[in-house]
Formats: sequence, structure tokens, C-alpha cells
Amino acid sequence: MKKLFSVFLMLFILGFTALCQQATVKPGTFGEMGKLLSYDYNYGKLVLNYDNISAVIEILDGPAVKVTAAYGSSLPYHYSYSVVSEKPLSGAEKLLFISNGMYVIRWNDYEVRVPEKGTFGVTVLQKGKKIFKGSIVEDEEEEKLYLVSPVEKERYFGLGEKTGAFELTHRSFTMYNSDTYKYHTSTDPVYVSIPFYLAMGDGYSYGVFVDNPAKSEFCFLKGDEYYSAVYDDRIDFYIFPGEPKTVIGNYTSLTGKPNLPPLWGFGFHQCRYSYMSQQDVMTVADSFKKFGLPIDVLYLDIDFMSNNMAFTYNPKSFPDPKGMADALDKQGIRLVAIVDPGIKNDKKYPVYTSGTNAQIFVKITNKSKTAASPWKTYTGSVWPGVCAFPDFTNPASFAWWQNQHPALLKLGIDGFWNDMNEPSVFNVPGGTMAPEAIQNNHGTPTEHKYLHNIYGLTMISATFEAVKNLLPNKRIFILTRAAYSGAQRYAFVWTGDNSADWSHLGMNLSMSMNLGLSGIPFNGADIGGYTGSPNEELFTRWIQLGTFMPFMRDHTEKNTLPQEPYVFTKNLPIIKKYMTIRYTLMPYLYTMAYEASVSGVPVVRPLFLEFGDKYLDVDKEFLFGDSILVVPALDPLSKSKTLNAVLPGEAWYDYHTGKTVKGDQKITAVIDDIPVFVKGGTILPTYAFEYKSTMELDKTRDVTLTVYPDSAGNAAGRLFEDDFVSFDYQKGMYLYSKFSYTSKGNTAEMTSAAEGKMVLKRKLIVVLPKDITALTFNGKPVAVKDGKAVIE
Repeated sequence: MKKLFSVFLMLFILGFTALCQQATVKPGTFGEMGKLLSYDYNYGKLVLNYDNISAVIEILDGPAVKVTAAYGSSLPYHYSYSVVSEKPLSGAEKLLFISNGMYVIRWNDYEVRVPEKGTFGVTVLQKGKKIFKGSIVEDEEEEKLYLVSPVEKERYFGLGEKTGAFELTHRSFTMYNSDTYKYHTSTDPVYVSIPFYLAMGDGYSYGVFVDNPAKSEFCFLKGDEYYSAVYDDRIDFYIFPGEPKTVIGNYTSLTGKPNLPPLWGFGFHQCRYSYMSQQDVMTVADSFKKFGLPIDVLYLDIDFMSNNMAFTYNPKSFPDPKGMADALDKQGIRLVAIVDPGIKNDKKYPVYTSGTNAQIFVKITNKSKTAASPWKTYTGSVWPGVCAFPDFTNPASFAWWQNQHPALLKLGIDGFWNDMNEPSVFNVPGGTMAPEAIQNNHGTPTEHKYLHNIYGLTMISATFEAVKNLLPNKRIFILTRAAYSGAQRYAFVWTGDNSADWSHLGMNLSMSMNLGLSGIPFNGADIGGYTGSPNEELFTRWIQLGTFMPFMRDHTEKNTLPQEPYVFTKNLPIIKKYMTIRYTLMPYLYTMAYEASVSGVPVVRPLFLEFGDKYLDVDKEFLFGDSILVVPALDPLSKSKTLNAVLPGEAWYDYHTGKTVKGDQKITAVIDDIPVFVKGGTILPTYAFEYKSTMELDKTRDVTLTVYPDSAGNAAGRLFEDDFVSFDYQKGMYLYSKFSYTSKGNTAEMTSAAEGKMVLKRKLIVVLPKDITALTFNGKPVAVKDGKAVIE
């Protein structure tokens, strides 16, 4: 079993000078490595064994530097649930030197230095400039490890889902997935722990990933040193040098590229805790149709179940769920059902009895002296009552979990909402599973406290594999509340039980940007707020922001006012306009999603990701993909009547009017619109026809390509197309088109180069600048009429 004392790893982060609480390492710590017992270097991997410490330094492709260390004669067991690919750097076997008391590994523009004696540490240099330095010391009395770094002038972003402002500098954070109902701007931790941050220095940047699912802390407070902390007996961390997009790309190569969801995952989703009956669900669907609002998904919360028990339904309230699903399908609406991990402790409940027989539930020490086994099933109370919890670190649990899903799939359920998977446990200290509970951990029984943050990750992994095995060529939609590094491989993430409050509208943006920088590109918040009821202005502003979020769902809890878009009658034309914009931009959004699945670069981006560190202070606007800039209204009109738009570069276009805009703008705030701009030099793909569900794209999918030339009269764009629902795109059945446009006078040339084997029956409708009267496409003349050209 894993060593059962807590060791506090302080990995540390590096600096700035604002007035805030000091962060210091305890005096009297011990850091001497002692006598060198052995060292070995092979293929970029340096293994060091001293009297007091064992360590491994590895150079990975990307590049990345992996450091593993522990005080003691050997490295304790560690199984990573996040890392999917560690590719050694090619040719690294020739890179080790010993110089001036240092082991030096040098490749390309990079260098890693490790001292031969004294205090163990690692220094990473890029082009001769230090970008990271950390030394490991031990507190012998408290059995803590510190990785300590000197203060540098850096700024920090990422760490997944964190409340408050976008920038993390001058703050400290805890990583311990927690059910935080009605969280606020200073609540920490919340539901998601992504122990990866992006550091922006003076002329350099890098990322750090601390791969440990135990409780951890990251401290960016003022002091002589900065650190992060992990409660475990070894440290595994990765340093990713490079510019921000490269860092994110290399981090997601390590932890897995985002899974490309079905197109309908990016449509409008409607939810409530709960729609209490089949009639309620159908009434909502009919109301969307009545008011002409687009929708792709309706949700079934726990009141769909029989006594809140997973994989069941209530036959009294939902007498014909399959008939309901079929009727919704005819309206272009899919169903997503909630599945919580708590399995009711009831011997008449087949899900519980089969899990008991398969021995896949989390255990706890059996204190009975007469017990036949040293362990018994761990139980805790959740919605169904006293529950057992599947142990998804036990490989045998996956087959059992798969066997539960046909019960819902045969009812016509299209996607799964994995909630309460921090895991949440009622009426216990900390609101979660007992730290001393025992999990299988791939055959090495381990206390839950060392694995806590990967419970949600392992659950969505099991759900993904279950559905993929049952429906091998159907792309899977999963939504999760809890997550850890690697969750991007399986699911969308939403930011939990937020509130109908203006501060939460602002946090929707900051949390989404940090999640994206942390490798989770497909994310969003409950539009309108989950707790409480928004007024008409707040809901309208949230719809306007949500239009440009990767995940767009309206959701609220019991005992709140109705919150479906059509109940806000005064602003319904505005709400409908923005929901329609969402569907108009679907080809562009889907292209950005595909590219995110390849590169890891997020859909929602802070300006500095595209335009450099000059824009680190810009946090009230964002890029939707690489070509659309959005300035949301995050305050009520009574508080702020002006919106400030920072527009980098030479030329932008007002999305609403098509007019050219240059330079930063002060814009009078109005409820009807928020400022949206298209970057000059863009060819923007859209669906210009009206449709109410992505299912309708089976009938027509003509793409409009609107040209927004730069100051030189040039433009470029990209378009990814496939069947929207299957994995056939992984076999080449897609079309990824790259368009380029040049113009001179009133004549323009346009070319298209495409990858993929898919043959599509659709038109391209090119919308040209007003002065263009002649166009060639791939060298052939195309008629221009009323500023448009149609390419069959």
C-alpha cells in the first residue's frame, strides 16, 4: 500500500511584487542530497541515487522536461491517469555533459542543469537565459518536500476552474475537487482541479504540470520564494518551455488531445432541476418550436429516475420515455440524462447487487475483529440515500459500468451528464469521500486522499469507453462537473452551481479562459445562473456571452422562476437574435473545435494568446477562435454605460454592420447588442440559412464564405466538415478546406486546397467586398451578382 504519511510538496512558482501575504518555506529544512551512490544516463533520461534522495530527469519531445524525485532510497509507486504519451526526445542519448559541478543536458536552444552535490534542483535555460529554477528540500520534522524557486517577474494563468479574476498572480489556490453549491468570487477550491499553469515572463514563457491527484496547493503570493504543494510522498512535474500555444500543445500531447464531440454538442442546450414529467419535457420542446428558437438538447435531471437511482426511470412521471425520445427526435432534439456515481445500497437494486458481486465498489478498512475481509464497502449518503461508489481505478469496473448503460441507451438517450463526481457525499466533513477509503489504483490499493482529484476523470473515462464499446461509430457527448488533467479526452466541463448574479457572469468568462489555457477547450457555465433567478437584463447579457462560449446551456435549480429563453418576453427578439447567431456561426465554431482537437489550442482565448504579452492586462474581452473578438457586457446598464474594445492590429470589421473599424473603441452600451468584431484578413464560414437544430443539416449545408480583407486586400480562412456524428473522420472521411483570397482593384482571386476523402453535395456562397465585380476560384471565372459568387 502507498506510504500513508502526508508529504507536502512545494513546487513553486515565481514572482512579482504586489502587496499581499508572504509565502515562505519553513526555516530549518534539510536539502542535502548526501553522497552519490549511482547515476545512469540513457536516451535523455538521467537517473540519480544519493544517500538522501532518488531522482529522475527526462527530456521529452515537444520539448518538455520531466522531473521525478523523492527523499529516500527509491521512488514510491505512481500510476498516472493523466499522461497518455511520453515521447523521448530523438537523439537525446548524446546530450549529457558534466561541467562545473553540474550535470548538463543540452539540446537545440535548451539546457537543463542539475547539481552534482548540495541541494537537489533543476534549472531550465532557453537560449542561455534562465526560465525556471527549483530546488527540492525536505522538512524532516513534518515530512514535507519543498521545490523552491527564487522570485522572478512573472505572471500566471491557468489552473483550470478558479473563481475570481482571470489572472492568478498575487493569489494562492487549493486543488481538491469539492461540491461548492452557491460558490462565490473567492471560493476555493471548487469542482475542477487542473494542476497546470502558464507562466509569462519577460521575453519568455513556460508551463508547469504537477501530476498528482492528491490535495495540492499553488501559492503565487509575495515572498522570497513561490511554491505549490502536493500532499504525497513524491513529486512528478513537467516543465514546458516555449511560447504559449506551443506550451498548451505540448501539455495536451502529454495528457491527450481534446476529443471532438458531435456537432450537436455545440448547439443550444436546455436544462432544469428538474423537468418533473414527460409532459413537462414535451411542453418545453413545443414552446421552443412555438417561439421559433433553435435547440439541440433537452436534459433529464434526477427526477427522471426512480427514487434518484442511476440507470432507472420513473414510470409514473415518464410512462413512455422511448416514445418521448422518438417524438423529440422528430423535432430535432436529443436527450441527455444525468448519471451520478452514488449507487444506492439496496439489495433489490440490480445495479448495486451486480457491483457488489463484481467487487468494484470503493472499500474502507473493516474494523471488526471477526470480519472475514480486512475491507468492506465504503458508503456515504447522496441523493438516493446511503450509497456505494464505483472504484473506477479498478480496471474491472469498466466492464461493469458498460453493462449498466444499455438501460438508458435503449430509451433513446443520446448523451450522459456525469454529475456529483468530485465525489460529493452529504453530511460528512469536507463533503466528500473519506480520505482513508481504499481504491484499487490498478492493483496497488491506495487511500482515497492520494487519488481524490481523479475520481471524476476516471468516471468520465469509464463512461466514454462504455458508450464507445456499445456504439462503436457514434461520437459521444459527455458533460462532467468534476475534472482533472486529461478530462479533455472525454467530456465537456461546466462550472457547476453558479448563481444568478452579475459577478458570476464575469466569472463565466474568466473561468472559461483559464480552463481553455489548461487544456479544457470545451467548457461553459449555466446561462442565467443555477441558483436564484436572473432578471431580464442579466439573462439577456448571459445569452449574448453564451453565444460565443464552447458550451451553451441554460440551467436552473428547483424553486426558481422559469428560466427558458422564451419566458423573457420583453427581450425575446434580442435573445432569439443571439441564439440564431450561434447557429449561423456553427461552421466556424466547428472548425475551431476540430483544430482544438488537433492542437489543444482553446476556442475561447485571451488576447495575449494571439497577439502577445502586450495584452496580458486585457481580461474583459476575448477571442472566439482566432478571428472573432467579443466584448461582452458584464455589468448592468445602471452601472456601466460604456464598453471598451481593445482591437489589436490594423483592421477589424463590425460583425453586425460589416463596417471597417480601426483602433481601440469606446462604445455606448445598449441592451440590443454587444460588440463583436471580425479580424481583417478573415474568410468567415457560416450557415446563412435559417435552421432550428443541427439535425436539419442533413437536408442542406450550403456554406457562406464572407470575405473580410486586410489592408492589403488579402484574406484566408479554414473550414472543417464531416458527417458531424461518427468517428469516420478519423478514417479520412472529412473535408478540411483552406481558402486564400487576393484582390487588386475590382478583381479578386480565390483558391481552395482541401484535405480528406469526403465528397459533399453543397454550395459555397462567397460574399465579396462591395468593390469586387470579378472573381476567379481555383483559376476559373465565377459569376459575381449582387456581391456574391456561387460555387457548385
